[in-house]
Amino acid sequence: MRNMSFSLTTEQYRRGLKTETLRRGWKFLKPGDRFMGVEKAMGLKKGEKLQRMHAAECISNVPTPMDLEHITPENVKAEGFPNLSPEAFLEFLKEELGVTPGEVLNRITFKHIFEEE
Repeated sequence: MRNMSFSLTTEQYRRGLKTETLRRGWKFLKPGDRFMGVEKAMGLKKGEKLQRMHAAECISNVPTPMDLEHITPENVKAEGFPNLSPEAFLEFLKEELGVTPGEVLNRITFKHIFEEE
């Protein structure tokens, strides 16, 4: 099972509030595939260990342009930011990840697996 980092949204993922994520990669992920949510996967310092949270299962994976036509309030809430507007969320993506307007990211929708089903 592959690890997927949620370093910017650790609490939202851990609490099950986040059910979508936008990724530059991961276009190989298909419905039914499972992944392990981790706090941080890259840039671990010497002695730091991978902190696993829980597994999730992909429901869909769709290439999505980063613009107001394709980012709705429902998407922002599913990303774990219920108090942000789509405009503020796009600004957050620009500041934190360097996402440019119109850039196409993969929108992965998933369900949490808190215990093995």
